[in-house]
Amino acid sequence: IYTIVGSNEERRLTPDQPGLVLPEQLHFVTPEGPMRMQVEFYDHRPR
Repeated sequence: IYTIVGSNEERRLTPDQPGLVLPEQLHFVTPEGPMRMQVEFYDHRPR
């Protein structure tokens, strides 16, 4: 579960529904069972 700190927003991330973390956005991820994670950094917002 992807949680944005300071808000009530929580999202379940899946390969079909990835998450986008904005610069300097405080967040944390709570894994549910086995998982694989990939982190990519961009210099512009992906399409």
